[in-house]
Amino acid sequence: MTKRKSAEELARNKATRKKLPFTAAKTAAQRSLIIQNSEKSPLFRLPQELRDEIWALVIGNVTLHVEFEEDPGLSDLMAALKKTDYDAPEFGWSTMVCQCRYSHQSLFEAWKQPDGSCSTIRKKDILLPHEVCYDDLPWIPSDPKSMKRKLGRTLDVQLFRVSRQVYTEVAPIFWSNTFSFVNGKTLRTFVEARTPPQRRLLRSIHLQTEMSSWPRPFPVSVIKSLVGLQELHLVLVQDMCTSIGELEGRQRFILSGLSSLTNFKLLPLKTVTVIVHDHSEIYGTASDSDSEDNDPSQSEQSLPNVPAKCLGFAQTIRDTILDAEGPARYREEQDFYKERAVEMKQLEKQNKAQKTCTMFSTEAECAAFHQRRQDAKDARDGRQRKMPKAAESCGAQHTCRICRQKPRGASTYRDARLCTRPGKCDQPLAEGE
Repeated sequence: MTKRKSAEELARNKATRKKLPFTAAKTAAQRSLIIQNSEKSPLFRLPQELRDEIWALVIGNVTLHVEFEEDPGLSDLMAALKKTDYDAPEFGWSTMVCQCRYSHQSLFEAWKQPDGSCSTIRKKDILLPHEVCYDDLPWIPSDPKSMKRKLGRTLDVQLFRVSRQVYTEVAPIFWSNTFSFVNGKTLRTFVEARTPPQRRLLRSIHLQTEMSSWPRPFPVSVIKSLVGLQELHLVLVQDMCTSIGELEGRQRFILSGLSSLTNFKLLPLKTVTVIVHDHSEIYGTASDSDSEDNDPSQSEQSLPNVPAKCLGFAQTIRDTILDAEGPARYREEQDFYKERAVEMKQLEKQNKAQKTCTMFSTEAECAAFHQRRQDAKDARDGRQRKMPKAAESCGAQHTCRICRQKPRGASTYRDARLCTRPGKCDQPLAEGE
């Protein structure tokens, strides 16, 4: 008789059980149900083109602000919230439908006007286009997700739960929306949390962030997985200094930090917009535009005169991302880095060969020590290798430690180097030696 598992074992098995993907292979019963729905359901009897238009009206053609709220744990903010009338806020992913009246392309075209010749968009709408999305939200809501639902700022994604066929038809339309992020960390976390089919369906990304907060280690593998991405809209905020020399040096430093961002050149993007705002424009003069009238005739004078340094910096980033030779240049850069790494490794090996190992007398002893250390590290990490990794010696010259400990003289190192029994010369000869 099989022994019944305890509650702890059941809970442990449930936690580690592998989840089956939603796109798993359909059974014969599921295929027959799909055929039955297409024959009897009034909705599925419509042509595919009409159904796509219906899905687009329900869940498509919008910009979604994506936010990720981390659980602060026992932070001071969490403790303060527990002492107030607010309930603990919800953590995790949340989305909100953008309320901005202008498209990313129109904002980009208006921002490029050096003399403020565009008379349809105000200065405030160019600097803070998404401020209207958060106007009606409280500063510290008790339940951010329910508050957005009450204001009609969310999409009803329950449509995905209707059936497998609805999910299959709706998913490409949903992921064709523009997903907006406020920092690079949220963008990376969002992309890494998606399944490979979802990454391939992403079509448009909007990112507004300060250059100093952009995460340098943005994996190229994550960018390469976005094979279906067609539009990239960037709004970068940076303190643009007045000194030309300091500005050029800072731009070179920033571009080196944004190398992972410019790696989007590996994708076949069709539309790229890059807007660079001075930090003082966003946090200094943007508040002055609150008193402006909504009359378009008065908005012409309120448009910012875009500095040439911002235009030039934005154009540099845009040209880098849209470079048709981007993939080839990236491969050349990687080949150069690989060759450089090989050269540095050879140089390091040559430098080590000129040194003397003071711990072991022979290469075999040195290699055995490094092998034991490698095995101990694998045991601590719980790593099981299919093929055991053979450790090498330190690469330095090995001399007899016993001969080196003799009174120093002109021939001490030579005797240690030429010792016929390194490490054993003070021991009697064994039989057969």
